[in-house]
Amino acid sequence: MDIQLVDVGNNTIEVQLRPDADWDFQDGITNVTFTIRWLASEGGALGFADQVTWDPNFPVPPFCMSTGAACIESPDGELDDNGFRYQTYNTISGAAFPPQCFFAGNQWHTYARIPISGVTGCASFEIVNDGFTGANNKDFFVSLGVVGEVTGSILGGPVLNGTCSVDCEGTVGGTALPGTPCDDGNDCTVDDVYTGTAPNCGCSGTPVAAPTLDDFGSNAPICAGATLSLNASASGPGSITYSWTGPNGFSSNAQNPSILNATAAASGDYTVVASNGCDSDSETFSVTVTATSSNTTTISE
Repeated sequence: MDIQLVDVGNNTIEVQLRPDADWDFQDGITNVTFTIRWLASEGGALGFADQVTWDPNFPVPPFCMSTGAACIESPDGELDDNGFRYQTYNTISGAAFPPQCFFAGNQWHTYARIPISGVTGCASFEIVNDGFTGANNKDFFVSLGVVGEVTGSILGGPVLNGTCSVDCEGTVGGTALPGTPCDDGNDCTVDDVYTGTAPNCGCSGTPVAAPTLDDFGSNAPICAGATLSLNASASGPGSITYSWTGPNGFSSNAQNPSILNATAAASGDYTVVASNGCDSDSETFSVTVTATSSNTTTISE
């Protein structure tokens, strides 16, 4: 048997129960205990728990609690401990559900509604089992008329009441607001900011700009046998790397590579790419290496 707290508006919270199997009229609730906690500094008070009863003219869940069920009481009222305020509710000797009622398993059903008043600012209410409730016999507990004590979990998050400024991560007073810095996990964006509201934060930034090849070229034209010197210089954000390709299977990752003893086969188009890992710039230019003449001249006297 699980329990959760739900905001139903109009300064009211609803206690809901969820069985793990179907309930029928034989499965009365004889004992329920649960404790609601909030910060004492948030102020506020919880009122009488209005147990939703079965109406013979409206026998439809979730409004299907026995008219003979005992009232939900809070004999200890509010108790403060370690900065928190607690209020425990108990139901003792509740009656069985009438035959018209049927609670489907694994579905949430209304058990009671509790009014909230006097909150200053924003208060966060939640059903808890903690050190205080454990030490004072105030943990969540359910006992059914037929099967006896059953186990269950407290599910769902806290319910907010009052004037609550919630960021996109659902944190009251949090800083994850549209336009504030975030990290989108992309190394190729900068100035990341939140773009959405709860429950979808959204985080995006400005793409890192591509580098710009400001200078590129070679010392060509040259004669065969000389050294062909290639050069490039780029500016832009990030760490810039260079890669070259050219005729005769040429490639290099140096910024300013050279070809020693260049031959005419080194003539042609060379392409240089400057990259910062996010974007790139490329340029292509032509190089001419002139072959030397093999003819000889004989001079006679």
